[in-house]
Amino acid sequence: MAEVVTQVTKPAEFIEAAGKTYLTDLQKGIGAYKGADLSKTLGPQFIAGLDPLQQQGFGQAQQLAQQDYARNVQLAQQAPALASSQIAGLSTLGGMSQSQRQAELSAQQQLAQQQMMQPLTAAQQYGAGVASLIAGYPASSMQQVSPSPSALQTGISAGATLAGLFRAFPGN
Repeated sequence: MAEVVTQVTKPAEFIEAAGKTYLTDLQKGIGAYKGADLSKTLGPQFIAGLDPLQQQGFGQAQQLAQQDYARNVQLAQQAPALASSQIAGLSTLGGMSQSQRQAELSAQQQLAQQQMMQPLTAAQQYGAGVASLIAGYPASSMQQVSPSPSALQTGISAGATLAGLFRAFPGN
């Protein structure tokens, strides 16, 4: 039974760099307001003039902004992983499409080969029939067409051969 080997790939460098750049820009843009004392920015008379209900609303707004910032940071950190999973899915789909196309081409090749060999096959069958009539006894003739191995079978065979070669030379 053949073992299936899976390989986890690291996201492409350009995807990882884009995610890190986005995260850095986001931290720079929002980070300045995270711990800022707004009484210095807006002036003490503005903050002192707010009634308690307005101050509570202002505090809630600041808290919600910090939560939004945390969510954006989390999304930016997940971006490279999401992009790499999308790329992995697309490459799997491309591999399946390529194997389907190869199977179609192999079937067309077998059909063309059978069509090319058809006159020779017919002549051989005719000759066998005529020879059996002349000799007085029926002869049996059977021709068998076996399909070509698939790309997967060829790949497994090549992998097994290479593994055998590597085991034959343990010093390498």
